[in-house]
Amino acid sequence: MLAKLIFYFFSLLTQFNLHPPLREQSVQIASLPIFNIVLFAGKCTLKNVNYTAVDTYVGYGRNIKYILNKVGEGAVADYSDKKEVARLLRKAVNNGDKPEIVAAHIASVQRNMVLLHA
Repeated sequence: MLAKLIFYFFSLLTQFNLHPPLREQSVQIASLPIFNIVLFAGKCTLKNVNYTAVDTYVGYGRNIKYILNKVGEGAVADYSDKKEVARLLRKAVNNGDKPEIVAAHIASVQRNMVLLHA
């Protein structure tokens, strides 16, 4: 018999707000619209998802086309140097491969989880 597991996820919007340095590196990054998309697959059952932040979409994998269409209706990215934006975002993604940054991120999330639930 499979055990019922309940997973809680830390708000992506909250996580992004905890990382303002990326937005501070470039005016162009600061003006980009941010959309949070959380999709679940398999036999997941979503319960009590009655509140999401602005520009946050929660659903199942089968909803991806609908969600991407909704995102496409949203704000237009306002930037003039596509290469700078791509370079900064690539650098941010590559930070996920650095053990010291990953460890610092985990510690930061754990600290903030305690503060949010205090």
